[in-house]
Amino acid sequence: MLKLIKASLIGYFKSPLFAVALSCCLVLGIIHGRAEWVFIHTDFDHFFNGSVWLVSPLYDIWFKCCTWVLVVLVSLKTGREFSDGTIRNKLYTGHRKTAVFLSEIVSAAVMAFFCDMVFMIPTVICAGSFFFTMPPVSCLFLLGEILLFFTVWGIFSAVLTMLAANRAVGVVAAMAVMLAFAVLNPALRGYYYNTEPAEIMETDIEHTEDGNVYAVKKSVRNPWYIDGIPKILVDIEHEADPFSRSYNICHFGYIHYPEKAVQADFDAQSEIERQGKYDAVVLILTGAVLTAAGSVIFRRKDLK
Repeated sequence: MLKLIKASLIGYFKSPLFAVALSCCLVLGIIHGRAEWVFIHTDFDHFFNGSVWLVSPLYDIWFKCCTWVLVVLVSLKTGREFSDGTIRNKLYTGHRKTAVFLSEIVSAAVMAFFCDMVFMIPTVICAGSFFFTMPPVSCLFLLGEILLFFTVWGIFSAVLTMLAANRAVGVVAAMAVMLAFAVLNPALRGYYYNTEPAEIMETDIEHTEDGNVYAVKKSVRNPWYIDGIPKILVDIEHEADPFSRSYNICHFGYIHYPEKAVQADFDAQSEIERQGKYDAVVLILTGAVLTAAGSVIFRRKDLK
């Protein structure tokens, strides 16, 4: 299997797609880094003048753009393995389907690592006021979670393309699913996080005939309230969608001056840390489930 992984990686490294993808990730990282730098220095008081909390300057949209680059790279390269007959040749020479499949998965994970590194280097440098002031353990954990996020998308792209066994179909399918997740996640997020009942009270400002202003409380329908099957589907989408994890990453924060914090701040910090650990476990399980399920289906697939 090591020979299969080596051959697959050499194919990636020799492909012009690899250089193009890394260049795109670097450009996206620089643009993202500049946006972070502007955010940090626009909110100068928050970052440098003794605020209890330091919140993440990361932007979710740039993670989605970099994910798009990774998905295209892995899908095109994995699909080419089928279009030029490389996969079938490996099978004809005696390699097992499982070994061939896993070699592509490992190679895709390596590509995710490179894309993550190239994207995150300018991101971390430009947001040094955030990354370099937090505890080293927290910083490493956050960077590790980001790497897991990209790894899941690399594995997903390879699995879907391997199961499609067709370059064009694999690329279209991977892109369609990725874009669907990218659009659905922010669209459904309000329904997922809503804790208010179906009817909520709102305060409207009205005027009397003589022009005086007074407040009136009214019961109105909560636009984010759903229950039953729709709520279950929203919860499933949120848990299955890796972009839920990148959203949490981009809203990470930590107590910078604990001597100024109150108990509510420490409780919030504990909740953020708990959520981060949960997200990391979910990403690991997602990658493992994709790999295991894809391997079983690929073994049973007729490639003739």
